[in-house]
Amino acid sequence: MVKNIFVIGNGESRKNFDLSLLDKHTTYGCNAIFRDYKVSVLVCKDLDITEELYLSDYLNTNVAYTFPDVRTFILNKYNDETSVKNKNLLPIPNTNTHIHYYAGLQALTLAVKEKPDNIFILGFDMTNYGKQFNNIYKNTNAYKSYNDDGPGYVKERKAFIGLIDKNRQNTNYHYVLPEEYQNMHKGPLAESILTNKEKYSVITYNELGEYL
Repeated sequence: MVKNIFVIGNGESRKNFDLSLLDKHTTYGCNAIFRDYKVSVLVCKDLDITEELYLSDYLNTNVAYTFPDVRTFILNKYNDETSVKNKNLLPIPNTNTHIHYYAGLQALTLAVKEKPDNIFILGFDMTNYGKQFNNIYKNTNAYKSYNDDGPGYVKERKAFIGLIDKNRQNTNYHYVLPEEYQNMHKGPLAESILTNKEKYSVITYNELGEYL
């Protein structure tokens, strides 16, 4: 069994963290993180970013998950029945209870099923700067611009809480967030920080360093 899993979202709270510090660990990531870093398990949600993934070299040597219908559309578009990319682009399992939510939550759901001792959750801001879109990859292909309204994340925050509440038996959860973010986003972010602290903690990136 994997001892520690690091699940990486693309919220801007992680922009100053060096992902290479996780090279020796099991990592789950989402969407455009593949542009900058190879994770152990990648989840891509929408067609545009998954097509970009398919056209890159990433799938030649790495596995990724996407929606079954997105996978089918891309493989049909490129008449791909047997390639390595075909084999490495997998459908998100039907057992993923949060399949309709954003890719970070889908990645976290897959990680939870591995029942590791610890899951460290990075870049899951689940909030925006006022109405401005909060994402490391904003203003790039498949992403909104800085000035676009960001999603509300209401359902996602509730699903995040429910996922951890139901899976405390085997795993300790560590929500990683810089101290300034913890202070700045006490309002909307409070919903994503569980009030039930059993096997759950909120730590800073400095504290994360103690586990690396």
